[in-house]
Amino acid sequence: MWAYRGVSLPLNVFDFTVSRHRNGPDLMRAKFGGTLLADCDSGYQGISPCGDGRVRRATSSEERLAVRQSESAPVSRSPGEWIESQATTDVLPKKRLGKAPGSIRNHQEPLQTYLSDGRTPMDNNEVEQSMKQVAIG
Repeated sequence: MWAYRGVSLPLNVFDFTVSRHRNGPDLMRAKFGGTLLADCDSGYQGISPCGDGRVRRATSSEERLAVRQSESAPVSRSPGEWIESQATTDVLPKKRLGKAPGSIRNHQEPLQTYLSDGRTPMDNNEVEQSMKQVAIG
């Protein structure tokens, strides 16, 4: 199940597909333009490059953006600095601690989208919670 939620229009769309393949989001994306807030599931990975510049991955007001840039931006640089430090080079890449730097590195740009667009939520918890409502009946 794929869930889509509007920011300016409070609308939830649930799209049931027979697999986790990204053909569901691809069909939805065909007419969509804007910021896509998604988790790091591999099904979302190819959406932005296929969006002809209309879709930007992620995850309100100018004031929110200003606060994010002044308060969150310095903190968000921390993981990037950590993955480039000596601490990560001494860990085996197949171990959980070794996988974390790679995941952070691979998703650094989408994870930072909320710092440049005040309308983008910092997380996708609202969509995750709405999907749970459908799943538990």
